[in-house]
Amino acid sequence: MDQNTNTKNLNPYVKYQNTEEWAILSHLLNELMNNQDIELKTAPEYVIGYLVEKLRNKDFKEEIKNFRQVSEHPQKTANL
Repeated sequence: MDQNTNTKNLNPYVKYQNTEEWAILSHLLNELMNNQDIELKTAPEYVIGYLVEKLRNKDFKEEIKNFRQVSEHPQKTANL
């Protein structure tokens, strides 16, 4: 087994590599890296996979929705 095949088997995000989200995030991340706006310490496929997984997670979407409501209306939560 070659190194590349072994790496793919260990990457828990390989299942997302052919998705539209992956393609979009990969493109955007590459732009940021090429412009030297960011520098990754983790392999890009792990970063992209993590982001795709989060975007597809219903609980995460609900968490973000709740966070945005609190951020937009801090006075409502101050009285709790």
